Amino acid sequence: MEVTLKQGRLNSSSLLRLGLNWSAVLFTSFLLAPFSELRTINYSLSGQRTISIAMVLFLFVVTIDFFRALRDIGSKHMLQKLMPVAYLMGALALFMLHKILFWAVLPYTSPTALYTLGGVTIVMVLSFFSLAKYGENEILVFVFQYCLVMALFLLVVYLSARLFNFNIVYQGPDIVSLPFPYFFRPYQAATLGAIVLILGSGAAISLGRRYILYFIVPVLVLAVAQTGCRSVMWLLTSLWLIMLVYYALNRNLIPVHTRASLSHLLLSTILAAALLALFIDEQSLRAVSFLFSNPLNLLTATADAPRHGMWLAALKSYFYGTPFPIIGQGSLHNVYLDILINGGLVALMFFVLFIGLMIHSVAKLTKSNKASLNQPMYMTLLMALLLIVGEFYANPMLSFPFVWMSFGLILALLSINRLSKQ
Repeated sequence: MEVTLKQGRLNSSSLLRLGLNWSAVLFTSFLLAPFSELRTINYSLSGQRTISIAMVLFLFVVTIDFFRALRDIGSKHMLQKLMPVAYLMGALALFMLHKILFWAVLPYTSPTALYTLGGVTIVMVLSFFSLAKYGENEILVFVFQYCLVMALFLLVVYLSARLFNFNIVYQGPDIVSLPFPYFFRPYQAATLGAIVLILGSGAAISLGRRYILYFIVPVLVLAVAQTGCRSVMWLLTSLWLIMLVYYALNRNLIPVHTRASLSHLLLSTILAAALLALFIDEQSLRAVSFLFSNPLNLLTATADAPRHGMWLAALKSYFYGTPFPIIGQGSLHNVYLDILINGGLVALMFFVLFIGLMIHSVAKLTKSNKASLNQPMYMTLLMALLLIVGEFYANPMLSFPFVWMSFGLILALLSINRLSKQ
């Protein structure tokens, strides 16, 4: 990823102009990895599991990249990169260890779920090592270009859905969704689009590419709305409005060179809302209908039918031993409750510790770099993390590789920032 910055802008050696070299291969593997739910290769590990060619490519490339880094900079330097975030890795390791040990006395916890969790943890670790060996500005350019290309792809998907009239799928009474291509579930596509929107906006502002906002923001808002996923739309809208209000009331927190970007951010948001109102359809209407939903439904992470009854039954099953038929991983549509039921209270505590430490670290990074040119990127990094944590409450996102790639990115930026201050 031999990417350089010159006066805050991309020069001719930027990643997308490198051609068919190793950096381009690495970039492509990261770009394709989120589409792993296509599921095209079957294999068996004490039960049937599938994985896509995209994820096979990603794991192959980042593994080679890891050994290339060991050869070029040595294991000692790689260990130094790991030390600033060792406490986060340790909390996750404790969660994984307890999950494995608890499975031995909890027969209904599928071993396949453990393999899946171990696999996405490997995705996070390899993503971390692939990114941590570069500079912060290089990663910033990587994120900007990644989000720009992904926005172009999602624009094509959105236009295809509009032009070719994809059929609506009814998943239950009055529950409609769009069969979004390349994803197993619409909420995965929505989560990807929301994270790309948030991080892409932060990277564009930090790099002084504020006019890109007029492309990224409307396109990705339309793409997210097209999935019909209400929980993602609710989280995205809430976090976006909080960011706008926060910056409007604290303009001194924005570096001087990016203060003009606040008006561009506001105008691009207004443009996105106008286009959404203009091209509203059944999926988009479903996505924004959370505004009129029963508050109890929103509290239980769905606007269609409240899940509080199922959640209460699961909690009674855990604490009182009452029968509860739905015990599969992800069946509760709540990662935290899934971990409690399938892994125990201690496993949940370790997982919450991992998430809590990461939020605290990113918030501290954002607060301690008020004068940094990259402060908008830190701010959006925190927003993306909060969106993921919120989606854990609403949907079974624990096995979605892009979430763990995002964790790897966060850990890499934390490590680089701390090492640069030592």
